[in-house]
Amino acid sequence: MTGVVRRKPPKVRGIYERPKASNLWWMRYTDACGRERPEKAGTKGMGLQLYRKRKTEAMQGRKLPETLRSRAIAFNEIADQAMEWAKAHKGTWAHEVTHAPRRRGWFGPRAAAEVGPHESGQKLPDEMQARGWAPATVNRYRATMSLIYRVAVNNGGSTRPGWCGSCARTMPASAF
Repeated sequence: MTGVVRRKPPKVRGIYERPKASNLWWMRYTDACGRERPEKAGTKGMGLQLYRKRKTEAMQGRKLPETLRSRAIAFNEIADQAMEWAKAHKGTWAHEVTHAPRRRGWFGPRAAAEVGPHESGQKLPDEMQARGWAPATVNRYRATMSLIYRVAVNNGGSTRPGWCGSCARTMPASAF
C-alpha cells in the first residue's frame, strides 16, 4: 500500500480553527446589517451548522442587536435620562416625574430590553383595579413609558430587542 496519498478534507467557507491544531472551531459570517461577526462554535460540525443557521437568518433579514457583547442598560438608567429630558424640554414634566418612581419600583434594575410592552400592559390594569385609578391615569402611565423608550432610542442607546443601529429602522408606533 505504498504510494497511497490521503486527501485533506476540503476547506469550508467561514469556518476556521483557532488556534491551529486545538480542535476549537470558530465561524465568521456577515449579518443582515453587513457587519462581520465571529462566533465560537466548538467542533467543526457544530461550526458548519451554526454558519448555515446564521447565514439563513441573515438572508431572512433577522438582525442581531448592535450591543451583542456589551452590558445591558438598566431600566432605571433610561428612566433617569428621560426625566432629565422631560424637565429640560416639556412644560408638563411634573406628570412624568411623579409616574417614574412607581415604574422604577415595577421594573427597577432589570435590563430595559427585557421590559416589553406586553409586561407593562399587564401591570397597568392590575394597578388600576388595586388603586382605583381612572382610565386617564392609566393613559398617563402609558405615555410616560413611551416617553422613556423614545428618549432612549433618540439618545442612540436603543434598548429594543432586534434593533440594529446601522440599519434604517425605527421603533414601531404601536410599541406602547
